[in-house]
Amino acid sequence: MDFATKLALPSVVVADSRVSRDDGSDQAWLRMDTNATECPSNIVAALEDLEEQWRPPPQPQYIFLATDLDSSAARAVECTPWGGQV
Repeated sequence: MDFATKLALPSVVVADSRVSRDDGSDQAWLRMDTNATECPSNIVAALEDLEEQWRPPPQPQYIFLATDLDSSAARAVECTPWGGQV
């Protein structure tokens, strides 16, 4: 978040009201209840604005990971539906 601000990169931070920073300001963060089933209109507008501002990076970065998917270590990693680890 700080890097995005420092580099003037378009960004939107959406956080539950129970989440806060203790190392800086979080006043610009948009708030949304974790259990909400729909995005509030101000968050929808902020995300649409972010989409309008988005530009492909001039030097895209790529990450390649090679692993044995049958290994016990690979099976131990549980992933969320969007690909993140839990």
